[in-house]
Amino acid sequence: MKILFQILFTILIFYFFAYIARLILSIFKFRQNSFTILLCKITDPLINYFKLKFPLKVGPYEISSILPVILIYFLLKFLSDMSNEYTIGLNYLIYFSLYFIFIFYIIFHFIAITFIILIMLSNNRVFPFNSILINFAKTKFQPILTFMRKNIKFQFLNTENRYYAVLLIFFIFTLIFGHMILNYFIFIYEAKVSGRIVDIKT
Repeated sequence: MKILFQILFTILIFYFFAYIARLILSIFKFRQNSFTILLCKITDPLINYFKLKFPLKVGPYEISSILPVILIYFLLKFLSDMSNEYTIGLNYLIYFSLYFIFIFYIIFHFIAITFIILIMLSNNRVFPFNSILINFAKTKFQPILTFMRKNIKFQFLNTENRYYAVLLIFFIFTLIFGHMILNYFIFIYEAKVSGRIVDIKT
């Protein structure tokens, strides 16, 4: 079974990189050749399926084609664990769930931090720029800013960017703290499913 999982992992990792290459092609619009045509034939059925069954948009941007990347990534993680002969059971379910939460927790925070920085730069007269995506992000952060203005009243918070700076510090802090906590529990449960002995002094 270990060899089977390793073979499946190898096949899927090649497909994963082919899918990433296809997404890059769709962004930069490369000229078609035999390689790009083959790439489209291999990956387009999956892209079209997710666009049809799971339409997902962020503002004007259609991002449902990113969903298979996440799906394939976690499938690769599962096959890798099986190749390493991890024990399937309740502990593995907890471990995999924690890993799943960890990945999305990190992605969410990096997206939030990136958009806050971009919004702050767009509000800055020295480096002004604008886009539909930034305006979309502003609408999502606006309820949080409204709450902060009503409940956090300090003299130095006299501009929108300073409220965004407080929000940025909050997201960085929760990213670091959450990363440490989730990593700790992932380490504990990975030790259980992999058969390693962990000596944790309380």
